[in-house]
Amino acid sequence: MELFRARLGVRRSYRKRAHLFARGGQPVSGRFVYRNEHGVLLFHAKRFAEAREWFDRLVRRERRDAQLWYERARCDMELGRRRKAERGFCVAKALDPQEPHPYLMLADLYDDDGDREKAKAVLEEGLAVAWRLAPLYVRLGDLYMEEGEAEQAVSCYEEAIRHDRDDVFAHLGLAAALAERGDMDEARRYVIEQRARFAANSEYWLNAGKWLIAHGFADEGEGRETALSWLEEGLRLAEFDAEEAYEFYLELLTTPTLFERGRAFLEQLVSARPTLASAHSALGVLYERRGRLSKAMAFYREAAAMGHALSLFRLAELCASLGRHEEAKQQYEACLKADPSFVLCHFRLASLYEAEENEERQHAHLLQAVRLAPKRIDMEQLAAIAEPSALLRALADARPHAGEAWYYDSLGYVYGALGRRDQEKAAVEKALALDPDHPEVLRHWAMVLIAEGSQKEAAKLLEQLMVRHPDDESLYPLYVALFPKTMRGLGKLRHRLERLKASRKAKSVMYRNTASALLPYFGEEQGEHDAPVRWWTKAKEWVGTVVLFSIVTDLYDEAIRLNRSDAEAYGRLARLYAALELDSDAVKTWRKALARVWDPSLAQEFVEYLLAADEERKREEAKRWLERLLADDPDDVDLRVLQAVVWLQEGQREKAKRQLEEIVAEEPLAREALMLLGEHYMETGRYQEAAALWERYADWYPEDEEFHMQLAAVYEEAGRIDQALAAIERCVHMANDARLRYERARYLALLGRFDEAKEELRAALAADESGELALLAADEPAFHRLEQM
Repeated sequence: MELFRARLGVRRSYRKRAHLFARGGQPVSGRFVYRNEHGVLLFHAKRFAEAREWFDRLVRRERRDAQLWYERARCDMELGRRRKAERGFCVAKALDPQEPHPYLMLADLYDDDGDREKAKAVLEEGLAVAWRLAPLYVRLGDLYMEEGEAEQAVSCYEEAIRHDRDDVFAHLGLAAALAERGDMDEARRYVIEQRARFAANSEYWLNAGKWLIAHGFADEGEGRETALSWLEEGLRLAEFDAEEAYEFYLELLTTPTLFERGRAFLEQLVSARPTLASAHSALGVLYERRGRLSKAMAFYREAAAMGHALSLFRLAELCASLGRHEEAKQQYEACLKADPSFVLCHFRLASLYEAEENEERQHAHLLQAVRLAPKRIDMEQLAAIAEPSALLRALADARPHAGEAWYYDSLGYVYGALGRRDQEKAAVEKALALDPDHPEVLRHWAMVLIAEGSQKEAAKLLEQLMVRHPDDESLYPLYVALFPKTMRGLGKLRHRLERLKASRKAKSVMYRNTASALLPYFGEEQGEHDAPVRWWTKAKEWVGTVVLFSIVTDLYDEAIRLNRSDAEAYGRLARLYAALELDSDAVKTWRKALARVWDPSLAQEFVEYLLAADEERKREEAKRWLERLLADDPDDVDLRVLQAVVWLQEGQREKAKRQLEEIVAEEPLAREALMLLGEHYMETGRYQEAAALWERYADWYPEDEEFHMQLAAVYEEAGRIDQALAAIERCVHMANDARLRYERARYLALLGRFDEAKEELRAALAADESGELALLAADEPAFHRLEQM
């Protein structure tokens, strides 16, 4: 079990940390401590390059200061310069052999590199000379636990406690080791006995609560209550960055009752500690998960105003999900300013700029993501779009901390994108020589084999990878591409899957992912012959489609047979039937799924499907499923909107109206409720009320084109053309959206501003690649005067 820990040294004051390394009798000047603390502050602000530069200057002046070498090495670790970090920690321990922290950092470094024996050796070296032994024994015990050596771990933790009875991680480690040894009751009793000793220690409460859950002591009511209360006490006391603990706590709040408990606790915590950004942010997450988006946004904004990087990111994510892309970009940029290492922001910004067709900005963010988190990048896709020399520079920058195998594998993708197949093969061979079992390198090798025509060898390799990594969906498109989409080819695919040796659950995943990888071929079968073709060509195409459909549904059915609780397989099969308009099959699949495994999200999807038909028989079935969903979660916004849809379809318009009005009043960002309510007003001729409603909430939807066009349409119906024009012009995307510009031109023409209308219409038609707006304009009475002019 991974423990919640304050970062190394964070619990101490910076001044105390400086003193630890100056223990050798040399006085530390106030000016020196200030200079040192400045670097530490830069480090904790995640400005690692600046911190490294700062400590580097100090090291050059004070070559024999152990702490400076240590701090610079920590920066190197964060920057991925592992060999420089190793050298720095080694120098630090040589200059001050009694300080335990360099030994601990070296042990972590060696353990990360997979050299556990070297990690244990450096800890043993520290145990022979360090002035504080408890943390070294704890880390040694952790290593033994990772190896499954519970007895040796127990000895290490007991030694740590003998040297420091107040080391919370020694006690927690001992409990974990006792549990690993099989002494579960003794372990639980031991954890509980430590409450008095660590009553004011947040790390004890957080980890003890997590420990109870991890070892099955929180499955029942009383045990769950104990675990939650301990976690809450830990969060209440925490003075360090406890983001992981908040995430863990939030994941436990899975029912409406637990949600209310969590909401009450976090609101109390926010009230008691108003500057605790993490608590504000966690409360925002809780509200967002419950569909209370406006409240979530408010809490994110409060935490973001405190410079909390994670809240800035969460705010950006929420804005993006609402279609507020301009604000999302601003918040992602603000997050990067607060934490330049927040790599997810680069991915999100790249995606937003891709949608805008701004390749320069898209590529810039992706290349920066390569430098920060090289192993999270899809190098195959990036190599296909990025400028090769810029990408090669980014690869060189990332090489020291991503490793040689990653570097040569990535280099292979660059060569492949340039069409240099021999160089691609040579690069991948180098990567394989360095790491023969790396799944991503092996996948790339399969691609090389396919390009060379070695189909059988590639299929065999991909099958081995699928057995080892059944959840890796990137393997399956390569695999299915090896088989002709004919009856014989797909039959061979099915037969090879049957022969693979894996557990039922793993094989179910393989069948499901293979079926999904075949779905894009439906479009190819249907789109290959759009032009007139001979009748037997059409017949052959039809047979191919039937064969493909048959094998895909068969694979999904087999996935379900092997794992009848796989809601994802049921959902994918039902969606396929629905997309192909095989209504009865879709309905049967959803029913079968919900009879075997109750999945609220799948049930809600089924309700939406049934209601979309607007048929009485399907509506009655939808009501039954919806009642069950509402019984579990009566305050869910989306479910209440669906309930209003049922009433609208049944003609209970007043009842539906009241429900929608309540929802919109509670949650202005419940867009579906807002649109349904406005449309209800329009259908009943209440244009003023519809306009007033949408105008009242317009500020919540600054980038929603449909919302602003609807508002403009209401004003137009009411004869208020000037306000219709204002509604269109208020949309952020007006200048870049051809349809909005078309509507603006139409309203300008209706207002008699013909010169402006003519220019705006010309711009709208030039921006419309489909040509549809030109057809609309030809029949639009408002533009007849422009033609005459």
